[in-house]
Amino acid sequence: MRKITSQFEILKKVSLILILSIISVLLISCSSDEKQLKNEQLLIEEVRTYFFDKVIPIFDKNSTTEITEAVDLGNAHVTTFVNGTNEDETFGFLLISKEKDNYEFSDVEYTKLTKEDPFELVNYTGNIGIKHGINVTLGYINNPDISNVYIYYDNGKMSVIYLEEGQKTFTDILFGEVVKIESIIALSSNEEIIHEVHY
Repeated sequence: MRKITSQFEILKKVSLILILSIISVLLISCSSDEKQLKNEQLLIEEVRTYFFDKVIPIFDKNSTTEITEAVDLGNAHVTTFVNGTNEDETFGFLLISKEKDNYEFSDVEYTKLTKEDPFELVNYTGNIGIKHGINVTLGYINNPDISNVYIYYDNGKMSVIYLEEGQKTFTDILFGEVVKIESIIALSSNEEIIHEVHY
């Protein structure tokens, strides 16, 4: 009887160790998923698969990707992201086109950050679907004192972007003809010029 009881005790201990091991593995995998992607709630369901298929594989699997903005424009969806740490960061965007209820991958653009200027840019010109031209200006804010960004285009259009406190990126999107940026001016909340670039 004592032998059966001791075998039962050993079996209980082994079972308990196995259960604890499984729970530990599950907790570690959950925390690593959270570590890998911040602000996942910004991804709409139709874009989620493209983001995991096209963006996440670009980077080291142990690195963290933060979604900074998600802009739905009806016939296009732009998701901006930052990957890495302060010493080694990349920023970019995923472009998805939409025709009726059908979402399709269009492009992904990204670049390493230098952190040398008050802001950095990715400027993209392409197409969504067959007929629609799109211009995407993506900026990364290195100077937290920047409050407003003015973008002037060669077709006479001007965009003003008001940044929220702590906002890392800004996105400006124009449809139609190909346009070029003539200048970008970044201002403080007191309307003082922090940085100005002319092209």
